[in-house]
Amino acid sequence: MATFSDNFNRADGGLGSDWSSVSGFGTFQISSNIVRHNTPGFCAQTVNTGTATFTADQEASATITAVFEFDRIGPAVRVSASGGYAIVVNGTTGTAYISPFTPSARPSIGSGFSVAVGDVVRIRVVDDQVTAYVNDVLADTVTDPTYTTGQPGLWGDWENSRGTQLDNFFAADVAALAPAAATLAHLLNN
Repeated sequence: MATFSDNFNRADGGLGSDWSSVSGFGTFQISSNIVRHNTPGFCAQTVNTGTATFTADQEASATITAVFEFDRIGPAVRVSASGGYAIVVNGTTGTAYISPFTPSARPSIGSGFSVAVGDVVRIRVVDDQVTAYVNDVLADTVTDPTYTTGQPGLWGDWENSRGTQLDNFFAADVAALAPAAATLAHLLNN
């Protein structure tokens, strides 16, 4: 089971060799031990496959450290050059939503939910079910079959500020569910 974490506590600049740029997207940077956009427009970087290779069922999370209008960022899963799924934290409205993003679009699906500085947002994908959590509380679930492979990472859209920022990124494979008989035996013995 693959896992990866990054607290971004190092010198200002690029994310480093544990991260890979995604073709067609801009990049992120470290600034004062947090992560933010480095270039205008859509940004996406993933965990380098040389560092950890993830299965298709995966999750990614990060802590929101600042929000600013017209600036969107969030953890993402199944990211590749064609797109992926992200929790888009919208600095303008203080809300977030699940997005099946591409290099040129970030449509919202699902109902959307409130977020604030200090919240931990997590996105999980299993088969074609994409789920968002805020502080480990279920926030939204959608079904979307668009993306089936890719690595976890970060996604963002910077219009003019680089003010919405994240810290403490974590990604992991989602463990396979236990067979029903094993689950039942566990419940009966506890």
